[in-house]
Amino acid sequence: MSAKLLDERSRLEQKVAERTRDLQGANEQLEGEILQHRQTIEKLENTLAEVKQLQGILPICSYCKKIRDDAGYWNQLEKYLREHSDARLSHGICPDCAREHFPELDLEIE
Repeated sequence: MSAKLLDERSRLEQKVAERTRDLQGANEQLEGEILQHRQTIEKLENTLAEVKQLQGILPICSYCKKIRDDAGYWNQLEKYLREHSDARLSHGICPDCAREHFPELDLEIE
């Protein structure tokens, strides 16, 4: 090979090496940013899970068991829980209510 071709080849190899270093640096920086974003997402998901939990004091009617929301409206307990938590409700009847509301059945419920 001629000296001119060898010089050009050497120059191109240096450029490739420099570009490779630049790309490796950019890749490392992106990997760091990805890790930061994943950590942020995890924190946000944990925060959302905490928000979905009912916390604090709930103003509830002593008689009808409706709950007062932040706007001052009284809501059925089921509606409030459905809107403010991930809780899923299943309905049944307790022994005391069964005796009170269905005395004709003479149920032996424990």
